[in-house]
Amino acid sequence: MKNIATIFKREFSSYFNSPIAYIFVVAILAVCSGLYMSFFFFAVGLAEMRDFFSINSWLMLFFLPAITMRLWAEEQRSGSIALLQSLPMKPYELVLGKFFAGLGFYVLYLIGTLPIPIAIGILGEPDIGPVFGGYMGLLFLGGLYTSLGLFFSGLFKDQITSWVMAVIGTMLLHLLGWLPVAAQLDSWVGGVGTFLQRSVGSLGHFETMYKGVITLNDILYFLSFTVVFLALNALTVEQRMRRQADLTFSGAAVVMIAVAAMFSAIVFKLPLGRLDTTEGRIYTISDSARNIIEKLKTNVTIRYYVTPEDQMPPGMKDMERSISDKLGEFAKVTDRIKYEVIDPTTDTELAQSLSEKGIEPFTLRTTERDAIGIKKVYSSLSISYLDKPDDIISQVMPSSLPHLEYDICSRIFRLTQESSPSLALVAPYEPIDPRYNDPRMRQVMAQMGQKIPDKTDRFKNIGETLQQLGYGFTRIDLSSEEQMPGKVNALLVLDPQNLSDRQKYEIATALYSGVDVIMAAQKYKYNYSPTKMGNVMLMPASANPGVDDLLKKYGLSISDKILMDAQTQVVSIQTQQTLGGFLTVPKSMDVQSPVQIRISPENMNQDYAFTANLGPMVYLWGSPLDIDSSVVEELGLDLKVLLTSSEESWETEFTGMPIGSDMTDQKNQKMIGRQPLAVILSGQFPNPYENQAPPKWQDQPDSLYTQSQGASVSPSPARLMLIGNSEIFSDQFVPDSRYQGQRPSHEELILKAIEGFALSEDLLHIRSKSIQVRFLKETSPLAKLFWRIFTILAAPLIIVAFGVFRMIMRRDRRLAYRRLLEQAGGGI
Repeated sequence: MKNIATIFKREFSSYFNSPIAYIFVVAILAVCSGLYMSFFFFAVGLAEMRDFFSINSWLMLFFLPAITMRLWAEEQRSGSIALLQSLPMKPYELVLGKFFAGLGFYVLYLIGTLPIPIAIGILGEPDIGPVFGGYMGLLFLGGLYTSLGLFFSGLFKDQITSWVMAVIGTMLLHLLGWLPVAAQLDSWVGGVGTFLQRSVGSLGHFETMYKGVITLNDILYFLSFTVVFLALNALTVEQRMRRQADLTFSGAAVVMIAVAAMFSAIVFKLPLGRLDTTEGRIYTISDSARNIIEKLKTNVTIRYYVTPEDQMPPGMKDMERSISDKLGEFAKVTDRIKYEVIDPTTDTELAQSLSEKGIEPFTLRTTERDAIGIKKVYSSLSISYLDKPDDIISQVMPSSLPHLEYDICSRIFRLTQESSPSLALVAPYEPIDPRYNDPRMRQVMAQMGQKIPDKTDRFKNIGETLQQLGYGFTRIDLSSEEQMPGKVNALLVLDPQNLSDRQKYEIATALYSGVDVIMAAQKYKYNYSPTKMGNVMLMPASANPGVDDLLKKYGLSISDKILMDAQTQVVSIQTQQTLGGFLTVPKSMDVQSPVQIRISPENMNQDYAFTANLGPMVYLWGSPLDIDSSVVEELGLDLKVLLTSSEESWETEFTGMPIGSDMTDQKNQKMIGRQPLAVILSGQFPNPYENQAPPKWQDQPDSLYTQSQGASVSPSPARLMLIGNSEIFSDQFVPDSRYQGQRPSHEELILKAIEGFALSEDLLHIRSKSIQVRFLKETSPLAKLFWRIFTILAAPLIIVAFGVFRMIMRRDRRLAYRRLLEQAGGGI
C-alpha cells in the first residue's frame, strides 16, 4: 500500500507541474459547461442534469485519454521506466499508483463542475438522487476509461499515438453501448449488436445510473472491465521486466476481455440488488401501490404477451426483462398477484383468441441492412379478475415504463370495484355551425350516413378522454331534458353561463349530499382583432357565469376585476394576409399580453397531490378568486389554495373598452402580490335550498311547472374545487383522446382531480409519482447572465489562480534553493 501511495504522489503532483494540464482542464471545463449552459440549461428550463451527464460522457472520450497518455509513454520516451523497474515494487503497485493518480486528476475535474448543480439547486428543486447517480456513473465511467487509457499508454512510447489509440478504444466501448449502433449490428448479424451492447458497451450502463437507479449489475460491469485493463497493463509492465513474448500477452488480453464480456452478459440478466436514489423512489413500487394491491381479496392474474427477444427490434429487446421485473415486484407484495409471460407467436389458436380480446401484434419500423423494414410484434398486458372481462393494455412500449405502475394499479382498482365510477360533465352547448343549415350539406351528410348535429360541444375532447379512461360518463347541460344522472361520484361544471336557480339548486344539492364538484368559470372572454399597424387589439367581454351568489354561501366568489401578470404565455392566433392586393392567405401571429397568464410550478401547491409535479400552466383570460375566510371558518370547511398568480400581478377594472397600454404597462401598476386562482374546499357543505321546493327549470314552460317538495337527501362530506378559468378546458386547448404525447398541465390538473374524487387518492399519489417534471424558477435576463458566468468561469478561474499561486511558490522555492547553494559555495 505504501508503494502505491508513493507512485500516486509522484504522478499526481506531476500534473500540476506543467501548464499544459491546467490549460487542458480549464478548456474542457469551459467547453462542457459552456455547451450545457448555452444550449440546454435555460433553453430547456428543467431542474435536472441528464443533458449535462450525456455531454460529459462524450467529452470524456477525448479528455481521459489525454490525462493518461503520458503516464507510461513519457516514462518510455525519457528512459525513466528503467528506474521504476529497478525499484522494489511489484508491477501491480506501479499500475495502481498511476491509475489512482489519473483518476484523482479526473475527480478534480468533476469537482470543477459542481457550480452547475449549485445553480440548479438555487434556481429550482432538483431530485438529488439522479444527480448523485449521474456523478457516480461519471466516476465509474472515468475509472473504466482511465484504465483503458493507461493500458494503451503502456503499449506505445509516443504520447500522441497512445492518445489516438485510447480515443479509439473508449469510442468503441461507448458506441457499442449506443442503441442505434446496436440496432445496425443486429440488422446484419442477429443478436450480435444486443449482446455487445449489454456485455461490452458502456453507455447503457452509465445511462441507468444518471436516471437515479444504481444496480449491482452495472457496478459489476464497470469493475470487471476496469480490473481487466489494469491487469493487462500490469502484464505489459511485467512483460518488459521479464522480456516475455508478445504472443503470450496477446493471448492473455483476448481471453481476459472475452471473460469480462461473458461475465457482464450473464450478470446483466440476473435480478441483483439495486438502489433507487430518486425522490419518492419512482422506479420502485410505491406505498400507495402496495395499499391498493394488499387489499385484494381474490387473485388477480396479469399476463404479458410478448414476442421473443431475438425477434424484437433493438429498442424493444429489454421489454420482457423490464416488464417481468416490474410484475415480479407486484407479486412480492402479495400472493394475490399472479403473473405469466407468454409468447403467442408459436400458438395459432392462442393468437386467434387474443385477437378476439383486442390483443393484436402491432407494427414497428426497423432498419435491416441499411433498409427500412416493418416488423409485427406483441407487447401487451391483460389483467384478469374473477369473471369480469379482461382489462387490456394493447401496446406496452419503452415509453410506457415510467407510468406502468399507475396503468396496472388503476386497472386493478377499477376491476375490483363493484361498479365503475360515474361522472357528469355540465357545460352549455354552442349554436350549430351555420354550414349545417345548408340543405345541400344536410343532404350529402344524410347520403353518407353521417349524423347531422343539432348543437356544438366545445368540451367534447375532455369528455372522450374521460370515457377512454374507463369512467362512466354523462354529458348534460343540466336542463329539463338533460337532468342530473341518478348516481354520480363527481360533477364537472365547465364554463357555466348565467346559471338558473334550478341549476344552482342541483349543484348545491349534489355538494350537500357528498358529490364532489369541480367548477371552472371565468368572468371575461376576449376577442382578438388585428389592426392595420400590425398589432392585435384585445377586446374583453363579460361572460356572466352567474355562480357568485351560490359560491358566496361557501365563502368563495370570482372577482369582477381583470387580472394581469408579468409572467405571460405567448398565444398564436390565425389571421389573414392579402398578397398582391387580391390573394388572401392565412397568417399566424404570436400575441403576448398580461391577460395570458403563465402559472409556473413555484406558484403551485407542491404539497397537494392535484398540483404536485405539474409543469407550467396557461391561465388564459382567467379571473382571480375572492375568499371570505370568516364564512369558511364558520362553516368548518377546510380550504387549500392550489394555484396563485406571481408576485408581479395587478388588477384593472372592466370598462368594456379594448385593453390599452395604460392597463398593460407594468411600470404604472400597483402590484397586489399572489392572488388565488384555484382552491379546494372540503368538509360538510350546507344546503342553501334546504326545505325549499326545487325551482323551475330554465327551459320549462310555466304551464308545466308544478311546485313540489324536493327529494330528501342525507348530508355527507364533499369537496369543491374552484378554478377561475374555463377556456383552457375547451377543445381548442385540450387534445383529443387519440393524442399520445404529454398532456397539457391544465388537462392533467383536471384528470388528477377527477381521479382523486372518483377513484382513490392512492392512485393519485402513484400518478403524481410518475410525473417528475421539475422546472427552473422564472429568472431575469441579468440573473441568467450571472449564472452563465458563474457556472462557466468560476471553476476555471479558481484553477488558474491555483496554478499561478503554485507557479509563484515553485519559483520562490527555486530561488531560495539557488541562494542556499550560493551561500554554501561562498562558505567553501
